[in-house]
Amino acid sequence: MEKKELIKAIKAIRPGLMKDTNVELSEFINFNDSEIVSCNNIVSISYPYETGLTGAVKGFEFLQILEKMPANIDIRNRKDKLIISKKTETSKIKFSLNVLEMQQDTWPKMPENFVKLPSNFIEALTCLIIVVFLLE
Repeated sequence: MEKKELIKAIKAIRPGLMKDTNVELSEFINFNDSEIVSCNNIVSISYPYETGLTGAVKGFEFLQILEKMPANIDIRNRKDKLIISKKTETSKIKFSLNVLEMQQDTWPKMPENFVKLPSNFIEALTCLIIVVFLLE
């Protein structure tokens, strides 16, 4: 597995991770074969990435471990652990993280096609927020 690409994917979904919160599972990265997902009570972010992994691990800890590992690592599920390893000429580096099994059939299906937002969407949304704020 390409470490650099995996780190890029995790950093893309990092805004959906929250630490030290009462929001259930908001500190976890969810792997479901073809994408990586993070979600909290504000936003859910998915990034298409073929991992072949299923389950969830604590996102911040996983990212810290990945950043310290050498390139071209092997990541796989083994029972309730996510095993991250790298064989070097002189030693074998190995980490394991507990994996939380996620029930994925309750997740809503994402549409195949999305409609592109108009170029002035943020500006219009900002104006709407200002109007609502002034009306209060």
